Amino acid sequence: MKDETKTRLKVAAALLGAAALVVLSVIGAPGRAHKLAGGDQMILNGGGMKRVVTNSSGLLAGSGTVSNPLTATISQGSGLAGTGSSGDALTTDVTASFNYVSGKLAMPNDYLATHLEWNDEMLYQNATVNAPLGAFLFLNTSGAVTINELAAAGRPGVFELASAVATTGRFALQTSDTMVDFNSASWDSEMTFGVPTLSTGTDEYTLIAGFIDNGGSRNQTDGCYVAYDRGNAMTNGTNTTNLDKFSCWCAQNTTRTTFLMDGSTVSNESFTTVDSPVAALTLPNTNIYTVRVKMTGTTRAEFFINGTKRCDINTNIPNSATRATGFGVAFLRGAATAARSLDVDRLKVITDLNSVRSP
Repeated sequence: MKDETKTRLKVAAALLGAAALVVLSVIGAPGRAHKLAGGDQMILNGGGMKRVVTNSSGLLAGSGTVSNPLTATISQGSGLAGTGSSGDALTTDVTASFNYVSGKLAMPNDYLATHLEWNDEMLYQNATVNAPLGAFLFLNTSGAVTINELAAAGRPGVFELASAVATTGRFALQTSDTMVDFNSASWDSEMTFGVPTLSTGTDEYTLIAGFIDNGGSRNQTDGCYVAYDRGNAMTNGTNTTNLDKFSCWCAQNTTRTTFLMDGSTVSNESFTTVDSPVAALTLPNTNIYTVRVKMTGTTRAEFFINGTKRCDINTNIPNSATRATGFGVAFLRGAATAARSLDVDRLKVITDLNSVRSP
């Protein structure tokens, strides 16, 4: 839309007999008329906050099975055309998704919702080791750890953790190690981080990020995660030539599947890995990585870096509540002659439960 125009989407719903009511609110340029696609009944008006209402033939079916998630989309296409006015064109589609449960639409993170999200932007100033940290994490450490909040243009919060000069030094930002059950939900995670100094033969470390159950170990019992392990110190590791590259992993009860993401190794489902080198971070934007681990139940783990899929695993995925895992990022030292650090900008984890929690 034009610079002076802002579009916001709000959705609320309630069942009215056999029909469903969906309300979408639009804040548009004063005096303009707007029309939103989505149902066969519309209320058009310009300026301020107005409503668009769809009946039972619109976003929600009046009878039969309702499939979650319910999605309302304002499409770009021909723009927002209104009677008597040409309207403004959207540059991107605007979409909101909600879950229908027990006669209502549950907003994300509502107790009755199946879609839950936790996000941490690393905005806190100081932290205590071996204590709760931020929105939903616990800082687990061994040996001295230096903790600083960094100033980085365009990045409101960057948290730097530096390990001591010790071969046993480690730290992890992690949740409970039983939070994640791949059998009862689909899970997705993202974390944005970088390493100011690469691992070397004299100052070695292993970095693990994703769904992990032990922030104090290189070798996860259950989980799916990305690792940077130049020294090939992880059990079952395949980085025998000590490359500065990420690898993808899944582990179930210590049986592991792993692939070095070097652009030639073929992972599961005949997916050729995409080359994923690791380079030293220079804030704010040089060699910073957003790592995503996307789970589809217990059948598939997909690994993305900076928006590009890099690896696919469909074996050794934890498949029961007794094989539950957690979420986080761990940094573990090997050889040590100087301190080494990890800069974390953001951590996010998302789940879509298979069913609504019973009160």
